Amino acid sequence: APQKEKILLERVTMGAGGQLNALGVSSNHQKGERNNSFERINESHADDTVFIVGGYTRCELLAHTPKDESKIGDDDDEENASFSVEERKASKKEENEEMKSKAGVHVLSLDGRTGQLEMVTTNDIGPNVAFVTRHPTKPDVIYASTERIDVEGEVVTMRLTRDLRLKEIARCSAGGKSTCYLNFNKSNRYMMSVNYWDAKLALIHLDDLGRPETPNTVFMQPGAKYVDDKKPTREEHWEFRQRWPHSHCIVTEPYHNMLHFVVDLGLDRIFVYRVGEPSTMVTAPEFVCKASVKLQPGKGPRHLVFHQTLKTAYLVNELDSTVSVFNVNVNDEWMEQLPLANEQPTMKTFDDEKDTKEESDETAALNVFQCISTLPEGSREQKVFTDRGVWKAASHASEIRVHPSGKFLYVGNRGHDSIACFKIDAEDGSLEFIAAVPSGGKCPRNFHFSANGGFVCVGNQNSSNVASFAVCPESGMLELVHVRHSVCLPNYVYPIPKSTLDLVTSSDDDEDVVL
Repeated sequence: APQKEKILLERVTMGAGGQLNALGVSSNHQKGERNNSFERINESHADDTVFIVGGYTRCELLAHTPKDESKIGDDDDEENASFSVEERKASKKEENEEMKSKAGVHVLSLDGRTGQLEMVTTNDIGPNVAFVTRHPTKPDVIYASTERIDVEGEVVTMRLTRDLRLKEIARCSAGGKSTCYLNFNKSNRYMMSVNYWDAKLALIHLDDLGRPETPNTVFMQPGAKYVDDKKPTREEHWEFRQRWPHSHCIVTEPYHNMLHFVVDLGLDRIFVYRVGEPSTMVTAPEFVCKASVKLQPGKGPRHLVFHQTLKTAYLVNELDSTVSVFNVNVNDEWMEQLPLANEQPTMKTFDDEKDTKEESDETAALNVFQCISTLPEGSREQKVFTDRGVWKAASHASEIRVHPSGKFLYVGNRGHDSIACFKIDAEDGSLEFIAAVPSGGKCPRNFHFSANGGFVCVGNQNSSNVASFAVCPESGMLELVHVRHSVCLPNYVYPIPKSTLDLVTSSDDDEDVVL
Protein backbone atom coordinates (compact mmCIF):
# COMPACT_ATOMS: atom_id res chain seq x y z
CA ALA A 1 0.00 0.00 0.00
CA PRO A 2 1.22 3.57 -0.69
CA GLN A 3 1.01 4.49 3.01
CA LYS A 4 3.16 1.49 3.96
CA GLU A 5 5.76 2.43 1.33
CA LYS A 6 5.77 5.98 2.72
CA ILE A 7 6.35 4.80 6.29
CA LEU A 8 9.14 2.46 5.21
CA LEU A 9 10.85 5.20 3.17
CA GLU A 10 10.61 7.71 6.05
CA ARG A 11 11.94 5.11 8.48
CA VAL A 12 14.90 4.16 6.25
CA THR A 13 15.97 7.71 5.43
CA MET A 14 15.42 9.34 8.82
CA GLY A 15 15.21 6.49 11.34
CA ALA A 16 12.20 6.13 13.63
CA GLY A 17 14.44 6.91 16.56
CA GLY A 18 14.76 10.44 15.18
CA GLN A 19 18.42 10.12 14.21
CA LEU A 20 19.40 11.24 10.72
CA ASN A 21 21.13 8.50 8.84
CA ALA A 22 22.70 8.51 5.43
CA LEU A 23 21.50 5.08 4.45
CA GLY A 24 18.91 4.89 1.68
CA VAL A 25 17.17 1.97 -0.08
CA SER A 26 19.78 0.12 -2.12
CA SER A 27 18.88 -0.33 -5.77
CA ASN A 28 19.65 -4.04 -5.55
CA HIS A 29 17.80 -4.56 -2.27
CA GLN A 30 14.13 -4.64 -3.20
CA LYS A 31 11.23 -4.74 -0.73
CA GLY A 32 10.62 -8.29 0.41
CA GLU A 33 14.20 -9.48 -0.14
CA ARG A 34 15.71 -11.07 2.94
CA ASN A 35 19.10 -10.46 4.41
CA ASN A 36 20.59 -13.88 5.18
CA SER A 37 24.11 -12.69 5.97
CA PHE A 38 25.44 -11.51 9.32
CA GLU A 39 28.75 -10.34 7.87
CA ARG A 40 27.58 -7.57 5.49
CA ILE A 41 29.24 -4.80 7.49
CA ASN A 42 29.31 -2.28 4.63
CA GLU A 43 25.60 -2.80 3.95
CA SER A 44 24.41 -2.95 7.54
CA HIS A 45 21.51 -0.84 8.75
CA ALA A 46 21.00 0.74 12.17
CA ASP A 47 17.78 -1.29 12.59
CA ASP A 48 19.37 -4.69 11.86
CA THR A 49 18.39 -6.69 14.93
CA VAL A 50 18.52 -10.19 16.35
CA PHE A 51 15.48 -11.03 18.47
CA ILE A 52 15.51 -13.72 21.16
CA VAL A 53 11.94 -14.95 21.53
CA GLY A 54 10.90 -17.02 24.53
CA GLY A 55 8.32 -19.73 23.86
CA TYR A 56 6.04 -21.86 25.97
CA THR A 57 6.88 -25.57 25.83
CA ARG A 58 4.78 -27.15 28.61
CA CYS A 59 1.47 -25.35 29.00
CA GLU A 60 0.21 -27.72 31.72
CA LEU A 61 2.73 -26.13 34.12
CA LEU A 62 1.46 -22.57 33.65
CA ALA A 63 -0.94 -20.42 35.69
CA HIS A 64 -2.79 -19.64 32.46
CA THR A 65 -3.65 -21.68 29.35
CA PRO A 66 -1.99 -20.65 26.09
CA LYS A 67 -3.65 -22.23 23.08
CA ASP A 68 -2.02 -22.67 19.70
CA GLU A 69 -4.72 -21.50 17.29
CA SER A 70 -2.51 -21.08 14.22
CA LYS A 71 -4.54 -22.09 11.19
CA ILE A 72 -3.47 -24.66 8.66
CA GLY A 73 -3.28 -22.85 5.37
CA ASP A 74 -1.95 -19.51 6.63
CA ASP A 75 0.47 -18.14 4.05
CA ASP A 76 3.93 -17.40 5.41
CA ASP A 77 5.32 -15.99 2.18
CA GLU A 78 3.84 -14.44 -0.92
CA GLU A 79 5.28 -17.16 -3.12
CA ASN A 80 3.06 -19.74 -1.39
CA ALA A 81 0.07 -18.22 -3.17
CA SER A 82 1.08 -20.04 -6.37
CA PHE A 83 0.26 -23.42 -4.79
CA SER A 84 -3.18 -24.96 -4.56
CA VAL A 85 -5.19 -24.87 -1.34
CA GLU A 86 -4.55 -28.59 -0.82
CA GLU A 87 -0.84 -28.16 -1.32
CA ARG A 88 -0.71 -25.24 1.11
CA LYS A 89 -2.68 -27.22 3.71
CA ALA A 90 -0.33 -30.18 3.36
CA SER A 91 2.68 -27.89 3.62
CA LYS A 92 1.28 -26.10 6.66
CA LYS A 93 0.42 -29.38 8.39
CA GLU A 94 4.00 -30.49 7.92
CA GLU A 95 5.24 -27.14 9.25
CA ASN A 96 2.98 -27.42 12.30
CA GLU A 97 4.34 -30.85 13.15
CA GLU A 98 7.87 -29.57 12.73
CA MET A 99 7.07 -26.54 14.90
CA LYS A 100 5.86 -28.73 17.78
CA SER A 101 9.13 -30.64 17.68
CA LYS A 102 11.09 -27.37 17.72
CA ALA A 103 9.44 -25.57 20.63
CA GLY A 104 11.80 -23.63 22.84
CA VAL A 105 13.68 -20.34 22.60
CA HIS A 106 13.78 -18.90 19.10
CA VAL A 107 16.37 -16.61 17.53
CA LEU A 108 15.07 -14.44 14.69
CA SER A 109 16.86 -11.93 12.48
CA LEU A 110 15.23 -8.69 11.31
CA ASP A 111 16.43 -6.91 8.17
CA GLY A 112 16.68 -3.24 9.14
CA ARG A 113 15.76 -2.01 5.66
CA THR A 114 12.75 -4.15 4.86
CA GLY A 115 11.50 -5.43 8.22
CA GLN A 116 11.59 -9.00 6.96
CA LEU A 117 12.02 -11.65 9.67
CA GLU A 118 14.12 -14.77 9.27
CA MET A 119 14.02 -17.72 11.66
CA VAL A 120 17.64 -18.58 12.46
CA THR A 121 17.57 -21.16 15.27
CA THR A 122 15.22 -22.76 17.78
CA ASN A 123 16.89 -23.89 20.98
CA ASP A 124 15.69 -26.65 23.30
CA ILE A 125 15.75 -24.58 26.51
CA GLY A 126 12.92 -24.54 29.00
CA PRO A 127 10.45 -25.28 30.24
CA ASN A 128 8.47 -22.13 29.41
CA VAL A 129 11.13 -19.45 29.05
CA ALA A 130 9.14 -16.29 29.84
CA PHE A 131 11.64 -13.45 30.29
CA VAL A 132 14.99 -12.70 28.63
CA THR A 133 17.60 -10.09 29.49
CA ARG A 134 21.36 -9.45 29.46
CA HIS A 135 23.87 -8.64 32.17
CA PRO A 136 24.16 -4.81 32.42
CA THR A 137 27.95 -4.78 31.91
CA LYS A 138 28.68 -8.23 30.45
CA PRO A 139 26.84 -8.26 27.10
CA ASP A 140 27.86 -11.84 26.38
CA VAL A 141 25.90 -13.14 29.40
CA ILE A 142 22.20 -13.71 28.69
CA TYR A 143 19.60 -14.74 31.26
CA ALA A 144 16.13 -16.25 31.00
CA SER A 145 13.49 -17.22 33.53
CA THR A 146 11.27 -20.30 33.49
CA GLU A 147 7.56 -20.05 34.25
CA ARG A 148 5.83 -22.88 36.16
CA ILE A 149 3.57 -23.27 39.19
CA ASP A 150 4.34 -26.87 40.21
CA VAL A 151 7.84 -26.12 41.53
CA GLU A 152 10.09 -23.08 41.79
CA GLY A 153 11.10 -21.39 38.57
CA GLU A 154 14.72 -21.05 37.53
CA VAL A 155 17.16 -18.50 36.17
CA VAL A 156 18.94 -19.94 33.12
CA THR A 157 22.31 -18.46 32.15
CA MET A 158 23.19 -18.67 28.44
CA ARG A 159 25.63 -17.54 25.77
CA LEU A 160 24.80 -16.72 22.16
CA THR A 161 27.13 -18.52 19.75
CA ARG A 162 28.43 -17.06 16.49
CA ASP A 163 25.94 -19.08 14.48
CA LEU A 164 23.20 -17.59 16.70
CA ARG A 165 22.38 -20.62 18.78
CA LEU A 166 21.85 -20.34 22.52
CA LYS A 167 24.12 -22.38 24.73
CA GLU A 168 22.94 -23.06 28.28
CA ILE A 169 25.67 -22.59 30.90
CA ALA A 170 24.02 -22.82 34.32
CA ARG A 171 20.74 -22.81 36.26
CA CYS A 172 19.67 -21.75 39.72
CA SER A 173 16.43 -21.34 41.64
CA ALA A 174 14.54 -18.09 41.13
CA GLY A 175 13.12 -18.26 44.67
CA GLY A 176 9.45 -18.74 43.78
CA LYS A 177 6.92 -20.05 41.28
CA SER A 178 6.01 -18.70 37.85
CA THR A 179 9.08 -16.48 37.48
CA CYS A 180 8.08 -13.59 35.24
CA TYR A 181 10.64 -10.77 35.59
CA LEU A 182 14.39 -10.25 36.14
CA ASN A 183 16.27 -7.06 36.97
CA PHE A 184 19.52 -5.89 38.64
CA ASN A 185 20.35 -3.58 41.52
CA LYS A 186 22.54 -0.50 41.00
CA SER A 187 25.83 -2.22 41.84
CA ASN A 188 24.96 -5.07 39.42
CA ARG A 189 26.03 -7.49 42.15
CA TYR A 190 22.51 -8.82 42.63
CA MET A 191 19.80 -10.04 40.33
CA MET A 192 16.22 -9.40 41.44
CA SER A 193 13.63 -11.98 40.39
CA VAL A 194 9.85 -11.65 40.54
CA ASN A 195 7.62 -14.69 40.94
CA TYR A 196 3.99 -14.23 39.95
CA TRP A 197 2.27 -17.26 41.48
CA ASP A 198 3.39 -16.82 45.10
CA ALA A 199 4.36 -13.11 44.96
CA LYS A 200 7.94 -13.77 46.07
CA LEU A 201 10.84 -11.44 45.36
CA ALA A 202 14.34 -12.87 45.43
CA LEU A 203 17.83 -11.36 45.57
CA ILE A 204 20.41 -13.54 43.85
CA HIS A 205 24.12 -12.78 44.08
CA LEU A 206 26.08 -12.75 40.80
CA ASP A 207 29.70 -13.91 40.83
CA ASP A 208 32.51 -12.10 38.99
CA LEU A 209 31.59 -13.89 35.75
CA GLY A 210 27.93 -12.95 36.04
CA ARG A 211 26.71 -16.37 37.10
CA PRO A 212 23.76 -16.31 39.54
CA GLU A 213 23.99 -18.33 42.72
CA THR A 214 21.32 -19.70 45.07
CA PRO A 215 18.91 -16.92 46.17
CA ASN A 216 20.35 -15.02 49.14
CA THR A 217 17.05 -13.47 50.19
CA VAL A 218 13.44 -14.37 49.40
CA PHE A 219 10.70 -11.96 50.43
CA MET A 220 6.98 -12.75 50.13
CA GLN A 221 4.49 -9.93 49.58
CA PRO A 222 1.85 -9.40 52.30
CA GLY A 223 -1.03 -11.86 51.89
CA ALA A 224 0.80 -14.25 49.58
CA LYS A 225 1.06 -16.91 52.30
CA TYR A 226 -2.35 -17.97 50.98
CA VAL A 227 -0.46 -19.99 48.35
CA ASP A 228 1.47 -21.99 50.94
CA ASP A 229 -1.54 -22.46 53.22
CA LYS A 230 -4.32 -23.18 50.70
CA LYS A 231 -2.33 -24.49 47.72
CA PRO A 232 -4.74 -23.04 45.12
CA THR A 233 -5.13 -24.62 41.70
CA ARG A 234 -4.83 -22.74 38.46
CA GLU A 235 -8.60 -23.23 37.99
CA GLU A 236 -9.11 -21.15 41.14
CA HIS A 237 -6.69 -18.60 39.73
CA TRP A 238 -8.65 -18.32 36.46
CA GLU A 239 -11.83 -17.55 38.38
CA PHE A 240 -10.34 -15.30 41.07
CA ARG A 241 -7.48 -13.32 39.58
CA GLN A 242 -7.14 -11.12 42.67
CA ARG A 243 -7.78 -13.58 45.50
CA TRP A 244 -4.11 -13.37 46.55
CA PRO A 245 -1.07 -11.21 45.61
CA HIS A 246 0.56 -11.59 42.18
CA SER A 247 3.75 -9.58 41.77
CA HIS A 248 4.33 -9.01 38.06
CA CYS A 249 7.46 -6.88 37.57
CA ILE A 250 10.26 -4.97 39.30
CA VAL A 251 11.23 -1.83 37.36
CA THR A 252 14.02 0.59 38.28
CA GLU A 253 13.45 4.34 38.00
CA PRO A 254 15.88 6.02 35.55
CA TYR A 255 16.66 9.11 37.64
CA HIS A 256 18.87 7.58 40.37
CA ASN A 257 18.75 3.86 39.47
CA MET A 258 18.23 3.08 43.14
CA LEU A 259 14.47 2.62 43.61
CA HIS A 260 12.74 -0.49 42.34
CA PHE A 261 8.98 -0.39 41.70
CA VAL A 262 7.17 -3.71 42.19
CA VAL A 263 3.73 -3.92 40.57
CA ASP A 264 1.27 -6.36 42.16
CA LEU A 265 -1.75 -7.38 40.08
CA GLY A 266 -3.53 -9.13 42.94
CA LEU A 267 -3.25 -6.30 45.45
CA ASP A 268 -3.80 -3.34 43.09
CA ARG A 269 -0.67 -1.82 44.60
CA ILE A 270 2.81 -0.65 43.67
CA PHE A 271 5.64 -1.01 46.20
CA VAL A 272 8.87 1.01 46.12
CA TYR A 273 12.02 -0.81 47.35
CA ARG A 274 15.69 -0.18 47.89
CA VAL A 275 18.20 -3.02 48.09
CA GLY A 276 20.35 -3.14 51.22
CA GLU A 277 23.63 -4.92 50.54
CA PRO A 278 25.64 -6.80 53.19
CA SER A 279 29.16 -5.82 54.25
CA THR A 280 30.30 -9.44 53.87
CA MET A 281 28.86 -12.36 51.94
CA VAL A 282 27.97 -14.03 55.25
CA THR A 283 25.06 -11.67 55.82
CA ALA A 284 22.18 -11.68 53.34
CA PRO A 285 21.03 -8.60 51.43
CA GLU A 286 17.49 -7.35 51.88
CA PHE A 287 14.61 -5.50 50.26
CA VAL A 288 13.85 -2.26 52.11
CA CYS A 289 10.39 -0.86 51.40
CA LYS A 290 10.25 2.92 51.07
CA ALA A 291 6.70 3.59 49.87
CA SER A 292 3.51 2.02 48.62
CA VAL A 293 0.83 3.30 46.26
CA LYS A 294 -2.75 2.02 46.40
CA LEU A 295 -4.53 1.92 43.04
CA GLN A 296 -8.20 1.92 42.14
CA PRO A 297 -9.61 -1.56 42.97
CA GLY A 298 -10.06 -4.05 40.16
CA LYS A 299 -7.57 -2.63 37.68
CA GLY A 300 -5.11 -5.51 37.92
CA PRO A 301 -1.84 -3.66 37.21
CA ARG A 302 0.71 -5.58 35.14
CA HIS A 303 3.78 -3.63 33.98
CA LEU A 304 5.23 -0.17 34.65
CA VAL A 305 7.52 1.89 32.38
CA PHE A 306 9.19 5.27 32.87
CA HIS A 307 9.61 7.98 30.28
CA GLN A 308 13.24 8.57 29.29
CA THR A 309 13.30 12.34 29.95
CA LEU A 310 10.04 13.29 31.71
CA LYS A 311 9.26 12.45 35.33
CA THR A 312 6.30 10.44 34.10
CA ALA A 313 5.46 6.75 34.49
CA TYR A 314 2.94 4.61 32.61
CA LEU A 315 1.17 1.59 34.09
CA VAL A 316 -0.73 -0.92 32.00
CA ASN A 317 -3.73 -2.37 33.84
CA GLU A 318 -4.39 -5.89 32.63
CA LEU A 319 -7.91 -6.48 33.90
CA ASP A 320 -9.62 -3.32 32.68
CA SER A 321 -7.39 -2.60 29.62
CA THR A 322 -6.29 0.89 30.59
CA VAL A 323 -3.07 2.87 31.00
CA SER A 324 -2.61 4.97 34.13
CA VAL A 325 -0.30 7.99 33.73
CA PHE A 326 1.58 9.21 36.82
CA ASN A 327 3.72 12.07 37.99
CA VAL A 328 6.76 10.54 39.68
CA ASN A 329 7.61 11.89 43.15
CA VAL A 330 10.90 10.61 44.54
CA ASN A 331 11.64 11.55 48.14
CA ASP A 332 15.26 12.60 48.65
CA GLU A 333 15.34 10.69 51.94
CA TRP A 334 14.87 7.46 50.01
CA MET A 335 18.24 8.13 48.35
CA GLU A 336 20.16 8.27 51.63
CA GLN A 337 22.74 5.60 52.32
CA LEU A 338 21.06 2.48 53.70
CA PRO A 339 22.56 0.76 56.74
CA LEU A 340 24.46 -2.40 55.92
CA ALA A 341 22.43 -5.55 56.40
CA ASN A 342 24.42 -6.52 59.51
CA GLU A 343 24.08 -3.10 61.15
CA GLN A 344 21.35 -1.66 63.30
CA PRO A 345 18.94 0.46 61.19
CA THR A 346 19.20 4.19 61.96
CA MET A 347 16.45 5.50 59.70
CA LYS A 348 12.66 5.34 59.77
CA THR A 349 11.22 1.92 58.96
CA PHE A 350 8.30 1.51 56.58
CA ASP A 351 4.84 1.53 58.14
CA ASP A 352 2.39 -0.14 55.74
CA GLU A 353 -0.63 1.75 57.05
CA LYS A 354 0.95 5.18 57.37
CA ASP A 355 3.29 5.06 54.37
CA THR A 356 0.80 3.72 51.83
CA LYS A 357 -0.87 6.51 49.86
CA GLU A 358 -3.72 6.59 47.39
CA GLU A 359 -2.72 7.14 43.77
CA SER A 360 -4.76 10.37 43.81
CA ASP A 361 -2.58 11.80 46.62
CA GLU A 362 -0.29 14.45 45.11
CA THR A 363 2.48 13.41 47.51
CA ALA A 364 2.34 9.71 46.55
CA ALA A 365 5.40 8.17 44.88
CA LEU A 366 3.17 7.80 41.84
CA ASN A 367 0.38 10.38 41.52
CA VAL A 368 -2.13 9.54 38.79
CA PHE A 369 -3.34 12.33 36.52
CA GLN A 370 -4.75 10.38 33.57
CA CYS A 371 -6.30 6.97 32.89
CA ILE A 372 -7.02 6.07 29.28
CA SER A 373 -8.39 2.93 27.61
CA THR A 374 -6.18 0.80 25.37
CA LEU A 375 -9.23 -0.19 23.30
CA PRO A 376 -11.23 1.81 20.73
CA GLU A 377 -14.64 2.98 21.92
CA GLY A 378 -16.65 0.24 20.24
CA SER A 379 -14.61 -2.49 21.95
CA ARG A 380 -14.73 -1.31 25.56
CA GLU A 381 -17.06 -4.03 26.83
CA GLN A 382 -18.55 -3.95 30.29
CA LYS A 383 -16.34 -5.74 32.80
CA VAL A 384 -17.67 -7.55 35.84
CA PHE A 385 -15.79 -7.40 39.16
CA THR A 386 -16.71 -8.48 42.66
CA ASP A 387 -15.00 -8.00 46.01
CA ARG A 388 -13.46 -11.45 45.53
CA GLY A 389 -11.86 -10.50 42.25
CA VAL A 390 -14.08 -12.31 39.77
CA TRP A 391 -13.57 -10.76 36.36
CA LYS A 392 -14.91 -11.11 32.85
CA ALA A 393 -13.62 -9.28 29.81
CA ALA A 394 -13.18 -9.96 26.11
CA SER A 395 -9.69 -8.44 26.10
CA HIS A 396 -6.85 -8.05 28.58
CA ALA A 397 -3.86 -5.74 28.17
CA SER A 398 -0.36 -7.21 28.07
CA GLU A 399 2.93 -5.44 27.41
CA ILE A 400 3.61 -1.68 27.52
CA ARG A 401 6.65 0.09 26.05
CA VAL A 402 7.76 3.66 25.37
CA HIS A 403 9.29 4.17 21.91
CA PRO A 404 13.04 5.01 21.98
CA SER A 405 12.22 8.48 20.61
CA GLY A 406 10.05 9.19 23.68
CA LYS A 407 7.26 10.39 21.38
CA PHE A 408 4.98 7.34 21.41
CA LEU A 409 3.73 4.58 23.70
CA TYR A 410 2.38 1.15 22.72
CA VAL A 411 0.31 -1.49 24.53
CA GLY A 412 -0.70 -5.02 23.54
CA ASN A 413 -4.38 -6.06 23.69
CA ARG A 414 -4.97 -9.80 24.07
CA GLY A 415 -8.45 -10.67 22.86
CA HIS A 416 -8.91 -7.55 20.77
CA ASP A 417 -5.61 -8.74 19.21
CA SER A 418 -4.19 -5.32 18.57
CA ILE A 419 -1.38 -2.94 19.46
CA ALA A 420 -2.70 0.31 20.90
CA CYS A 421 -0.73 3.35 19.72
CA PHE A 422 -0.52 6.57 21.76
CA LYS A 423 1.14 9.93 21.22
CA ILE A 424 3.02 11.30 24.25
CA ASP A 425 2.69 15.00 25.05
CA ALA A 426 6.22 16.45 25.13
CA GLU A 427 5.40 18.76 28.05
CA ASP A 428 3.43 16.76 30.62
CA GLY A 429 3.67 13.18 29.31
CA SER A 430 -0.09 12.74 28.88
CA LEU A 431 -1.37 10.33 26.25
CA GLU A 432 -3.48 10.76 23.14
CA PHE A 433 -4.99 7.59 21.64
CA ILE A 434 -4.01 7.21 17.97
CA ALA A 435 -5.32 3.79 16.94
CA ALA A 436 -5.46 0.09 17.79
CA VAL A 437 -3.66 -1.70 14.95
CA PRO A 438 -4.32 -5.44 14.38
CA SER A 439 -1.35 -7.34 15.82
CA GLY A 440 -0.88 -9.72 12.90
CA GLY A 441 -2.02 -12.72 14.94
CA LYS A 442 -3.79 -13.85 18.10
CA CYS A 443 -3.00 -12.88 21.69
CA PRO A 444 -0.12 -10.36 21.37
CA ARG A 445 1.64 -11.13 24.64
CA ASN A 446 4.88 -9.24 24.13
CA PHE A 447 6.66 -6.95 21.69
CA HIS A 448 9.84 -4.92 21.37
CA PHE A 449 11.53 -2.39 19.10
CA SER A 450 14.32 -2.94 16.61
CA ALA A 451 17.76 -1.46 17.32
CA ASN A 452 16.96 2.05 16.04
CA GLY A 453 13.22 1.99 16.72
CA GLY A 454 12.21 1.69 13.06
CA PHE A 455 10.23 -1.51 13.60
CA VAL A 456 8.16 -3.24 16.27
CA CYS A 457 8.24 -7.04 16.50
CA VAL A 458 5.15 -8.59 18.09
CA GLY A 459 4.96 -12.11 19.53
CA ASN A 460 1.43 -13.42 18.94
CA GLN A 461 1.15 -16.26 21.45
CA ASN A 462 -1.93 -18.17 20.31
CA SER A 463 -1.24 -17.98 16.57
CA SER A 464 2.43 -18.97 17.03
CA ASN A 465 3.84 -16.19 14.90
CA VAL A 466 5.95 -13.05 15.14
CA ALA A 467 4.88 -9.98 13.15
CA SER A 468 7.02 -6.97 12.23
CA PHE A 469 5.57 -3.48 11.85
CA ALA A 470 7.16 -0.33 10.44
CA VAL A 471 6.91 2.66 12.80
CA CYS A 472 6.01 6.00 11.23
CA PRO A 473 8.45 8.46 12.86
CA GLU A 474 6.00 11.33 12.48
CA SER A 475 2.65 9.86 13.55
CA GLY A 476 3.63 6.75 15.51
CA MET A 477 1.30 4.60 13.41
CA LEU A 478 2.24 1.00 12.71
CA GLU A 479 2.10 -0.76 9.34
CA LEU A 480 2.36 -4.54 9.07
CA VAL A 481 5.43 -5.57 7.06
CA HIS A 482 5.93 -9.31 7.56
CA VAL A 483 4.59 -12.26 9.56
CA ARG A 484 6.90 -15.14 10.42
CA HIS A 485 4.87 -18.26 11.23
CA SER A 486 5.92 -21.45 13.06
CA VAL A 487 7.33 -19.60 16.08
CA CYS A 488 5.81 -21.83 18.73
CA LEU A 489 3.78 -19.98 21.41
CA PRO A 490 5.95 -16.83 21.66
CA ASN A 491 5.71 -14.99 24.98
CA TYR A 492 8.70 -12.65 25.24
CA VAL A 493 10.64 -10.64 22.64
CA TYR A 494 14.16 -9.38 23.44
CA PRO A 495 16.22 -7.35 20.92
CA ILE A 496 19.98 -7.40 20.38
CA PRO A 497 21.35 -4.89 17.83
CA LYS A 498 23.35 -6.72 15.19
CA SER A 499 26.03 -4.05 15.53
CA THR A 500 26.80 -5.45 19.00
CA LEU A 501 26.97 -9.13 18.06
CA ASP A 502 30.76 -9.20 18.32
CA LEU A 503 30.36 -8.32 22.00
CA VAL A 504 27.64 -10.89 22.58
CA THR A 505 28.57 -13.98 20.61
CA SER A 506 31.22 -16.61 21.19
CA SER A 507 32.60 -19.54 19.24
CA ASP A 508 30.47 -22.63 19.72
CA ASP A 509 33.50 -24.90 19.92
CA ASP A 510 35.56 -22.70 22.26
CA GLU A 511 34.56 -24.06 25.65
CA ASP A 512 37.06 -21.85 27.49
CA VAL A 513 35.41 -18.57 26.51
CA VAL A 514 31.97 -19.62 27.72
CA LEU A 515 31.77 -18.15 31.23
